[in-house]
Amino acid sequence: GLSALSGTLPPLGRCARLTHAYLFGTALSGTLPRSLPGSLQELECSRCRLSGTLPDTLPRALQYLFLESNRLSGTLPASLSRLRSLTELELSDNRLE
Repeated sequence: GLSALSGTLPPLGRCARLTHAYLFGTALSGTLPRSLPGSLQELECSRCRLSGTLPDTLPRALQYLFLESNRLSGTLPASLSRLRSLTELELSDNRLE
């Protein structure tokens, strides 16, 4: 299953048509890519081993962002408040300010 996936998260920004990324509970580590595809509507990377900060710019199409139970830190990007399509956001159990 997906839990066997390990390594770092690939550069998703290159996947121009990607709309959904479900990577819940994998052993992926490293940071979130600085660039995510503009078409991305759902990103589910909860319970992985991601660290670092959230990208400064998030896709406008984003509706669901699930990143709980990782090792993310820093502050929330101002771009979050401009995501009109965002309906669900879960960032608990991280080191965010």
